[in-house]
Amino acid sequence: MSRLQTTLLVVLTAAVVLGMALPAGAVVEPAEGADQTAQQSAGQTISVGAGQQLSTVLAVTGEEVRTEAAAAGFEQQLNKTAATQKGELIAERATALAERATELRDRYDELTAALRDGDIDGVEYAQRIASLTTQVTAVETGVTRVTERAATVPDAERQALNITATDLGQIADEAAPLSGQTPDAVLSQFTGEVDGEIEITVNAVLEIEVTNENGDQSTQIERPRDRDGDNEDRNNDSSRGYALNQSDALAIATDALSEPSQGAWVLTSISADDSAYELEFVFQGPGDGEAEVAVDGQTGTVFEFEESIEAPGEDEGDDGENNNDKQLAIQVTDGDPGPGAEITLTVTRNGEPVSGVTVELEENVVGTTGENGSLTLTLPGGEADIKAADGEAEGESEDEDEDENDESENENSGEERPLGATADIENGTVTVSVLLGNDPLENATVTANQESIGATGPDGTVSFSLPDQDELEIKIEYNDREAELEYELENGQKENEQQEGQPGNSEDTERLTLEVTEGEPAPGAEVTLAVTENEEPASNASVELNGNAVGSTDSDGSITLTLPDTDAEIKLTDGEAEGEVEFEFENEDEETENEDTEDEETENED
Repeated sequence: MSRLQTTLLVVLTAAVVLGMALPAGAVVEPAEGADQTAQQSAGQTISVGAGQQLSTVLAVTGEEVRTEAAAAGFEQQLNKTAATQKGELIAERATALAERATELRDRYDELTAALRDGDIDGVEYAQRIASLTTQVTAVETGVTRVTERAATVPDAERQALNITATDLGQIADEAAPLSGQTPDAVLSQFTGEVDGEIEITVNAVLEIEVTNENGDQSTQIERPRDRDGDNEDRNNDSSRGYALNQSDALAIATDALSEPSQGAWVLTSISADDSAYELEFVFQGPGDGEAEVAVDGQTGTVFEFEESIEAPGEDEGDDGENNNDKQLAIQVTDGDPGPGAEITLTVTRNGEPVSGVTVELEENVVGTTGENGSLTLTLPGGEADIKAADGEAEGESEDEDEDENDESENENSGEERPLGATADIENGTVTVSVLLGNDPLENATVTANQESIGATGPDGTVSFSLPDQDELEIKIEYNDREAELEYELENGQKENEQQEGQPGNSEDTERLTLEVTEGEPAPGAEVTLAVTENEEPASNASVELNGNAVGSTDSDGSITLTLPDTDAEIKLTDGEAEGEVEFEFENEDEETENEDTEDEETENED
């Protein structure tokens, strides 16, 4: 059984095989008034040389080492942090990653502007894009690890600290132009992973096309967005800046996609945000592919586009048609989705209406489609989950659109906003902070280990003495809402918390972390390390390299040393505080010898 699940923000759809004509008035050509000479400029084809590959490999290796060092430091801190403080440490790490993602996006924008202005050529642009892509990958790796650690924190605490899976998932989105298939393909050529060509064209749009020796292709297009047509009044239909409907946007996006000789593009998601439609597709046929298209809701301009198709394997056939037979599409053909709105859905298979399809709304059957494949229904308030089934063919869609007036009322009434809470322990006192959304919540009832504590004050907090038990279970209630915080107190944690501030008693004083501040970690490289304790420079900390003492940190907590040709294990000691970091290196000589051996074996086989 084949099933596609899609979450949509404003409009509803599940999966649709494309083949629609471009609607009249849609804007897909460069904006009027653009420099016609620039529009006709030829693309620059780039073949990556060995020198460029080597420098990129070194940069990638250095970034990977720094990423592992940062991750090791974070894990070390987390393991030595009290249970009630882990959430805050995770939130700090998430904030640092978000700032890094924003910084990389700014550098991408500056780099792209320099290319448009002719300050750099396509070769330099492509290599620097490869470097930025490596750094974005490091951010994504960090976000993945933070998300895994955040899952161990109580739900209420994740809500209060804005470290839910949704919150963390938005971090890497900031640098989206550097995290797609096309920049990955550019990076692969600059690291020598694959051979091929890169073509960059700059005119009214920036277009990057990458083709590798295997036949894989990817294209990324970015066009400056003209927002003059946006209407800032957001209290009526036109206020949202949508002169085009869903079907118009779908047709425009479809027209922008390539037309493979076999297979078909299938729509998997369409959402509306910031006066634009964002559509996602997968390719079904020989080979795999995916595409993302952003269409301006006022002008119909495609201002962001990325498409990639992998060449089919030798044994792969064209089974796209069979897959399509098991997929249903749900599309809004009349009405605007919203709480309480009446809309008409049309269910299709391979672009053709399907009658007699059972439609469920929030797991309740609401009817079957008529001869034209349509069904009219009324949406509930908030989120709507719509499913369509016809034998083995299924489709699913979710509508999370919320009326802005209702949203404002909910903010005032407290409805629909998450209940979050944190607990801090200091000097044997537990302070519980309760939030509704991002605002302190007064009069929330708090119990600890089934003992009534009382209600939160105007600042949303309430305090009590730390129970002399191995576990701390806090329950928060407000009207019909509940939240819980559960912590396992480690041996001696209560004593440490009660005596916080006394030397040697707090676990917070026993962490040393290390960061590479100068140099690129590599075999035989000279690097400068910065050692910190509780985020302050740790002076006179003893440093060992592979079991041998190499010196102590200076007054700034820094030390410069030369790394060995093999893996490096660095241990830090400062009184009772300790730290440890490992660097793993690949032996380039051995790698070269292996490659030469492989080449010789290939020649012998020939």
